[in-house]
Amino acid sequence: MQHIKTLILENEAGLAAKKLLEHLESTNMESPKIKTQLMLQMQRLNALEEDESMGMLTREQARAEKNSILKGLLAIVNKLDDNTSTAPPARTPTPKPATGSAAPPAATTPVAPAAPQKPLNVFTAYAHNDEALRDELHKQLIALEQVGLIKVWYDREILPGQEWDHVIHNNLATADVILLLISADFIASDYCTNIEMKTALARHANGEATVIPIILRKCMWHLGPLGNLQALPKNAEPVTSDKWDTIDDAFNNVAEGIAKLCQQ
Repeated sequence: MQHIKTLILENEAGLAAKKLLEHLESTNMESPKIKTQLMLQMQRLNALEEDESMGMLTREQARAEKNSILKGLLAIVNKLDDNTSTAPPARTPTPKPATGSAAPPAATTPVAPAAPQKPLNVFTAYAHNDEALRDELHKQLIALEQVGLIKVWYDREILPGQEWDHVIHNNLATADVILLLISADFIASDYCTNIEMKTALARHANGEATVIPIILRKCMWHLGPLGNLQALPKNAEPVTSDKWDTIDDAFNNVAEGIAKLCQQ
């Protein structure tokens, strides 16, 4: 890990992220949370490079975002170091029997079957004027639910008699992935932006959840705090854009992106 720390101290965020990913793959480390955090930092790095190439950030903004990414990578390295230091000691090999003596039969230890991966809880935040589009997205996500990758929640699941604000807050606070369905209506909604989006971005910054903007309709979303996040569909092309042959093509692209995140 020391060589990766050195890369981070030298501001080589891209190379450090690449080496971290190679380390996780070479060690077959079963830590979905760490991998998710790494993929998040790599997404932020890609978005930063794209924004810089398009001249969308000032030098100070780019430097602040890169420093934030470097801190995130360093936190991952430190966590890996902690996991290594607390790993159980290696078993002492059984000495070979003396020549001429029969080796005792080896004890057979039953191997427990691998536990199935727990579905990621997915929270969907949207403006109610976009409910029809949210429904179309959910149709594409059902395939991911059926294979146990995700479990989707949105506010129409609130039961009669429940305190809706309390239920929304609880689901938002426990979500692994938070989808923000972006449109002019979403940005204009005080609840969407000042409650749901702010809470989501705070959890995202702390590495507790992954926030994915889903661009439904064309709007100036990139000028706000979401501008540093990698959005879906591809190239942040709005779902309703005529550049998509059909709306199914757009939402299928979104579902593919979410599936890739879940399988990291």
